[in-house]
Amino acid sequence: AAGTYDKYRYGGHTYSDKPPALALQGAAAAEALTPLGITLARDPERAVYLITVLTVGVWFALGCAYTYAFQLLLGFGPRRAAFVAAVTGMGTLALPYATILANHVPSGAAALAGIYHLMRAREGPGHTVLAGLFLTFAYAFDASAIVFAVAAVILLWGSPPRRWIAFALACVPVIAAQLAFNAHVSSGLGPPAMNQASWNDPSSPFYRGANQSLFLLTSPLDYARYAVYLLVGAKGLISYTTLTLVCAYGFVRMWHESERTRRVAAAVVAAFAAYFVLMVAFTNDYGALNYGERRYANLFFVLCIALGPALAALPAGVASVAARLAVVV
Repeated sequence: AAGTYDKYRYGGHTYSDKPPALALQGAAAAEALTPLGITLARDPERAVYLITVLTVGVWFALGCAYTYAFQLLLGFGPRRAAFVAAVTGMGTLALPYATILANHVPSGAAALAGIYHLMRAREGPGHTVLAGLFLTFAYAFDASAIVFAVAAVILLWGSPPRRWIAFALACVPVIAAQLAFNAHVSSGLGPPAMNQASWNDPSSPFYRGANQSLFLLTSPLDYARYAVYLLVGAKGLISYTTLTLVCAYGFVRMWHESERTRRVAAAVVAAFAAYFVLMVAFTNDYGALNYGERRYANLFFVLCIALGPALAALPAGVASVAARLAVVV
């Protein structure tokens, strides 16, 4: 939050409005680097670089690894799976946002891992527990990842009660810790950034006014224009990542292939729709200086699940050209 207004004052203290999960991992990485003589005080540029590599970089690598594993789970061979993992890593905004200390890539990678293990939940309780842990890690990195609860419900629907219970119990530790933290640093259990009371200290340079609404636009037409902007505008999803058009085709293919792939497609598309509605309702990034719309970096790993089915439905040469053009464009 340094150099930004992503912080607030509560109880006489100033806090970042970001969840603490990434900061805690960064602190652990910084501590591990200290015996090597690399500290933020002595060598800040190298320290920040290595902390980013050891936190966001590791999650980015994990996201690519789970992308590969997910394609194998869908029945594709190692070559196709490796190609999809490479395109996901290099052809989306996950790559540039993996080079900075921000929570979007870790959240997206954890969400993909959670969905992967939910897909394998029938194989044993270990996968169910891992699914709960990873999905709550996604939430701990970024509260907007609550939308993946929709995906979890869809994927668990029809499962025996014991699987629901195992999943719920696995979710408890991380969620309880996050809610306890929220209660300690703000006046409620929800995300401090969404708590109007966090911004009501008139003496704070981050004061927003007691009556300022969380809804930042004023009319239905404004929201409709903003929705178009977030899709095809100057920082739109498709404008910056044309590859998502290939993913959209892949979800259509998944819907028609089998009940199993249909359920995955429904889970991811439902989570994306909920996320997009939240973005339209509660953000206003017209003047933001981010490279593209940074919040989409939470979604690219799960959206690219559909790349394998999309490419498999095209002739080999066409699929290769389409993927490469989407990356370049």
